[in-house]
Amino acid sequence: VALLLTLILVALLLTLILVVQPLTLILVVLLLTLILVVQPLTLILVALTAANSDTGITAANSDTGSTAANSDTGITAANSDTGSTAANSDTGSTAANSDTGITAANSDTGSTAAYSDTGSTAANSDTGSTAANSDTGSTAANSDTGSTAAHTAAPSLTGLKPFTPDQ
Repeated sequence: VALLLTLILVALLLTLILVVQPLTLILVVLLLTLILVVQPLTLILVALTAANSDTGITAANSDTGSTAANSDTGITAANSDTGSTAANSDTGSTAANSDTGITAANSDTGSTAAYSDTGSTAANSDTGSTAANSDTGSTAANSDTGSTAAHTAAPSLTGLKPFTPDQ
């Protein structure tokens, strides 16, 4: 019986040495892999979800709800499309080259800046302007109608004799 018990104990020890110890080594290797490989990969993935993402991002070149450059919606940065306050925007913008409700240069409607079209008080405008090169109701130079400035129609000289050298 004692010999049988010692044989069982030796078998258990050999099992521990030959089976459990390699398993623990494998577990240690897996833990090291998690620490050295998977954790940096997760950090890289988290960093990748910041830049160039599509929704709710504040990084560059995003699409929605972004506050960075070249975005599309609800943007306050340059080259945006809607509700932007930056340059080259389209709607509700206060910057240059915008289209609607603008107070900056080269705008189209309700603008007070240069090269605008309606209700403008700046140069080269078309309607109700008080600046140069305007068309209607202008008081500035080179205007067309109701102007009191330079280049208006000259008084008529009909009835005057032409000048000749022998006079």
